[in-house]
Amino acid sequence: MYDFSGKYDNYDRLLYAIQIKNPNYQKEDSMQMTEAEIFADYAKYSNKKEKQVLDFILSNQIEVPVISEKDARYMPLLSATNFIFPLDDEGWFVDIDFINNYNQYVLNSQYKPLPQLDDDEEDAILEMQELHEARQEYGLYHLPFRLCDFTVKELKQICRNFKIKGFSKCNSDELIELIEDAFMEDPFERFDYLTEDARSLIAYFIVEGSNVIPFTHVSNLDLDVFMVAADWDYSVLYMPIDIFEFLVDYFEQNNIDPLDYIDPDDREILEEINKMQKLNALTSEMPKNIEGAIAAFSEAGQDEDMREVVKELLAFEDDGSDDAKVMNAILDGKITSQDELDQFLSELHDDAPKQPKQRKQNKSNHSSQSNVIDFNQYRK
Repeated sequence: MYDFSGKYDNYDRLLYAIQIKNPNYQKEDSMQMTEAEIFADYAKYSNKKEKQVLDFILSNQIEVPVISEKDARYMPLLSATNFIFPLDDEGWFVDIDFINNYNQYVLNSQYKPLPQLDDDEEDAILEMQELHEARQEYGLYHLPFRLCDFTVKELKQICRNFKIKGFSKCNSDELIELIEDAFMEDPFERFDYLTEDARSLIAYFIVEGSNVIPFTHVSNLDLDVFMVAADWDYSVLYMPIDIFEFLVDYFEQNNIDPLDYIDPDDREILEEINKMQKLNALTSEMPKNIEGAIAAFSEAGQDEDMREVVKELLAFEDDGSDDAKVMNAILDGKITSQDELDQFLSELHDDAPKQPKQRKQNKSNHSSQSNVIDFNQYRK
């Protein structure tokens, strides 16, 4: 886990990484080197991409510097240290002290230093890192591993609770095999015996979309569900990945909305998070999924706060332009499909006054610099 204070340990790793990639480099004891000397060596041996990422963070003053997993792959020297580390499958955090030292010693303080994280931000970063590490550790955790945690008496009680027959004379290994077979062969029948408390707990896993969730989300719930375990070092709850996947299908096929089991305050927060995740995904996914984009924007438009978020997300100005007319129609729910979009665009263009060619060209150039999505490209 990342230690915000262990910089010289990370400097040692950095110098080792330079030596591995450059055999002629003679590594020195980082404790005996000045930071200026260390950064001079780093600047000499780091690749162009590594420098570009740091320069981008500084030039744009990204106060919580998170880079993409793709960018992290192109930073082999820093990746050997804890100066960068993953927060989830897509984002990596870059140490602010390292960035500011790079700015000072390599770029001669070309940019304004980034501010330090406050206590809440630092805690949030560490919690995200813990959760990511836990999900890496338990990604291949399956039901037999969980069952090995129980005594013979406890395994027999699981059989009773889930109406699994033939357990009375079984030893531990036989009971584990019996329970595993019952859940793998017909999991939906077993899930029918889940208590309401168990469903409330499981609902949080399904809403989070993972078999590992932060313990803080569900600390007020009954945790006595055999398939759910706790890791107190990571502060997470986790369950076998195979059971989690079956449960997702079970809730879906039985039309069980997991949000119905979530605390009302948590539900409101989770619904807003889900909306934001949908909207943020649109900027990269929309060219492939126009129907999904229309549906998400239309849904967001029914909530006044989310409507404002859309405008801010897309730098959308309600200025009476064609872009604004199309986006407002989608947010108002007047356009709900590709066909309706085509019809609206056709009518919009048929009604538009003819403009001189040069003026059209200028307008097109202006629009291309906006973040508002150009729905014209989706005309059939």
